[in-house]
Amino acid sequence: MSRVDVDEEAPTEVFYRPSERALRGRHSGQDELWDVNDVARYLKVSKSWVYHRAEAGLLPYRRVGGLLRFEPEKIRGLR
Repeated sequence: MSRVDVDEEAPTEVFYRPSERALRGRHSGQDELWDVNDVARYLKVSKSWVYHRAEAGLLPYRRVGGLLRFEPEKIRGLR
């Protein structure tokens, strides 16, 4: 097994970027809208499935600029 050399003076925090989930955990979640990834993960389907169903009017969504956003309560109500 090889040993990895670590530079103790390297500014690792500069390269650290928290995940989207970690960032969302900081919010109360009450006013938060889900993106396509969140919906796909919750429903256990592909992102393309979410896009197709939303554009066909089978999933309730909002447009924010050119992006699709979903209200978590409405998506949870589909199950």
